[in-house]
Amino acid sequence: MKTKTILIIALTASLSACHKEQVNQKLHTQFSASGRLSTSAVAITPANPANPFDSIGYYHNLLLSNIQPCLLPFDPVTGTEITGCVIKIANQVHLNETDTQFSLVPMVVGDKRNDFRNIIAQCNYSSYTKIMMDSLIRVVKDAAINTEADYAAIKSVITNFEQPLLNNEHLSNYERQTLLSITSVARYSIYYWLQLEAAKQGLSLKRIAAIVATAMTDAVSLAVVRSAGFAADSSEEAWFDMNYYIPGN
Repeated sequence: MKTKTILIIALTASLSACHKEQVNQKLHTQFSASGRLSTSAVAITPANPANPFDSIGYYHNLLLSNIQPCLLPFDPVTGTEITGCVIKIANQVHLNETDTQFSLVPMVVGDKRNDFRNIIAQCNYSSYTKIMMDSLIRVVKDAAINTEADYAAIKSVITNFEQPLLNNEHLSNYERQTLLSITSVARYSIYYWLQLEAAKQGLSLKRIAAIVATAMTDAVSLAVVRSAGFAADSSEEAWFDMNYYIPGN
């Protein structure tokens, strides 16, 4: 399927470093109170204060952590319901997703079986930036498998990947912001799904694969539409899709 014109929407919320720390701590407290954090992960948060665009990951998880009550009345849940709930919750937390092109979500979700090669290839970025996107997918996959989904180790891999991006002379400011937004959502998304699944049923190799595929879907989605709502929608739809194609434990 030919990709529609790629639209990049500027990051909705811009937070100061101090405020970013406050909202990251708020999310960590919310997860702890809901029982979604395992005992061994209580001291770990997905935040990376060195990333100036870390707030997009926070809002991504904030939307996901509030979406289930909204989806409960729907059986079966479809993409239309997911998008409606994302917009509803975004409004509640003062994020404006009015102009977000949620119609592009299925395009992103459908390309995960190709490791997003089609999406990345058709984006209007430099070859260097596309190589970095491909590389991030590989290193996160390897880290998840090699560490048996140890979040601290996965987060370390991602933050190490981020470090040279902060002042990389090969990147325009625009592409640097895109890559750092992608890495932020990768950290936050894996944190969300890993803790949610581990608390419910433990983790098999299939579940780890589903978590990584979902997290990479919503991370790479930011190359198409840079929006916390778009990434959260991609995440929820990818998770439903992964559970359909990889059922069981």
